[in-house]
Amino acid sequence: FISCSTLAGFAGLLRSVRVFTAHPMFGEGYELRMIAAAVIGGVSLRGGVGSLPGAVIGAILLRVIRNGIVLAGISGAWYRVFIGLIILVAVVFNRFVDDKTRSKL
Repeated sequence: FISCSTLAGFAGLLRSVRVFTAHPMFGEGYELRMIAAAVIGGVSLRGGVGSLPGAVIGAILLRVIRNGIVLAGISGAWYRVFIGLIILVAVVFNRFVDDKTRSKL
């Protein structure tokens, strides 16, 4: 918890320095993106399974989707809808894989 809090504080400091101001709403929506990146990367919502490279791949995939939405001219409000659908698909897929793995044991 200490390292997580320290890194979060450092990230907030870097963000404030980048835009030359601090605002309490800078991180709004980041939690959904980070959870989505982790779930897409293979982290189980049940816990205990996942990897850092998978989470990084999930974050890269989300960024590619975001750029695709912008380039396609789709409203930015739909980004959260797409993320929600992707999380839903990833959770169902993860649940299916977990059940198949447990049935073989």
